[in-house]
Amino acid sequence: MFIISLILLLAFIFGGLAFFLNYMLTRNVTSATSHLQGMIKENTEKQEEMQKKIEQAEKEYAVKIKKAKEEAEQIEKECRKAIEQERDKIISQAHEQSEELMTRAKKTCETILADMDKNVNEKAVDRAAELICKVLPEKKCYDIHVEWVRSLINQGLNSLERLRIPGDVSQVEVITAFALTDQEKTDLHKQLQDHLDLNLSIVEKVQAEIVAGIIINIGTLVLDGSFANKIREVAHESFSGNKE
Repeated sequence: MFIISLILLLAFIFGGLAFFLNYMLTRNVTSATSHLQGMIKENTEKQEEMQKKIEQAEKEYAVKIKKAKEEAEQIEKECRKAIEQERDKIISQAHEQSEELMTRAKKTCETILADMDKNVNEKAVDRAAELICKVLPEKKCYDIHVEWVRSLINQGLNSLERLRIPGDVSQVEVITAFALTDQEKTDLHKQLQDHLDLNLSIVEKVQAEIVAGIIINIGTLVLDGSFANKIREVAHESFSGNKE
C-alpha cells in the first residue's frame, strides 16, 4: 500500500514537472516565435522600404541618364555645328587665299611677261639701231645728226626753263653720235646758260651706237634726242597700238 502511494506521488510529481516544463517550453517558444515574427515583420518592412528606395533611385538614375544623354546629344550637335562652321570657314579662307595666290601669280606672270616684252623690245630696238647704223652711209647718219642737234639746241632746250635744276650742278654731260663742232658747243653752252641761268661746263662723250642726235644729262635730268631713242618711241607706239 505504501509502495502504491509512493508510486502515485511520484507520478503526480512527474506529471506536475512535465506540465510545468511543457508550460515553460510553450511560453518560451511562443515568446521566441513572437519575437521572430516581429523581426521578420521588421525585416520585411525594411526590405519594402529598401525596395522603395531602390525603385526611387532607379527612377532618379533613369531621369539623370536621360538628361545626360540629351545633354550629350545637344553637346554633340553643337560640336558638329561648330566643326562644320569651322570647316566652312577654313574652306572659305583657303578659297580666298587660293584666289589671292592665283591673282598674285597672274599679276606676277603678267609683270614677268611685260618685263620680258620690254627687254625683248628694248633689245630689238637696240639691235635695229645697230643695224641702221651699219646700213646707213656714214654721211647720211652725219647729216641726220647735224639736223637733229641743231633742232635740239634751237628748240628742244626751251622746256628747261620750267624745270628746277639743283644749284650744286656744275657740269653737263653731252653724248653725241659724232663729235660736236666748236660752233655747236658754243651754241649749246649759250642756250644752257640762257635757259638755266647757270654757268655749266660741258663734258662731251661720243657714242656711235646712238646713230645720230644728242643726249644731254643735267644731274638726274635726261634729254634724249638721239636717233636710237626715236626708234624706241616709234616702236613703243607701235607695240601699244598692237596690244589695243
